[in-house]
Amino acid sequence: MERRTADPYIAHPHRGSHKLNGRTITARGTIEGQIAYEENGGNGFGYDPVFYLPERGCTTAQLEPEEKNKISHRGQALRKMYEILKKENVI
Repeated sequence: MERRTADPYIAHPHRGSHKLNGRTITARGTIEGQIAYEENGGNGFGYDPVFYLPERGCTTAQLEPEEKNKISHRGQALRKMYEILKKENVI
């Protein structure tokens, strides 16, 4: 059986703010999908044209940028980082 699943992962570190006392804060995001057999879509970059989302029936490159940002691993990580920095009174 052929395995075509993929789980891109990203961590956005933030370091250097005096309000963080030199700590490194990391926020993570993931998105699950499959590797498509062929490229589809013109939005995005990198692996977006071959990263297939079965529940949506399309690749991430076929999503509108706003929709992709809502579900992407980068968007998730950045929203989490924003909340952490807000909680830490950095922003």
